[in-house]
Amino acid sequence: MRLLDHPGARQLPKELVMQQPPDITLRSVSSLARALACGELSSSEVVAAHIKKINALSPSINAIVQLPAERALEEAIIVDRAPQGRQSALRGLPFTVKDNFETQGFITAIGMLERKARCPRMTPLS
Repeated sequence: MRLLDHPGARQLPKELVMQQPPDITLRSVSSLARALACGELSSSEVVAAHIKKINALSPSINAIVQLPAERALEEAIIVDRAPQGRQSALRGLPFTVKDNFETQGFITAIGMLERKARCPRMTPLS
């Protein structure tokens, strides 16, 4: 069962569903998923808004040290151009991954200084 098909997903009061924050990055995952599914927003818009927010906040909090912004936008465009049909409830939503998981082209330090330059050539199981 898809998240949006769950009976509880439609039981929110209309006033809560209708009033969305103007800043895309403040919307809930379920709100963004619905907006993507119905075409209110594109994945490119959602990803671009999150990249802009990360770039604005990152210098002061340093929470995301590797941001593949160009790659994320390219993948969002692919999602936007893909034929509509049966889709994952989270399709098109941006997310972050902790550097514990080896990912091709990204430093996988797992918080250890001795691994600060470890950059796998391939992603396991890809």
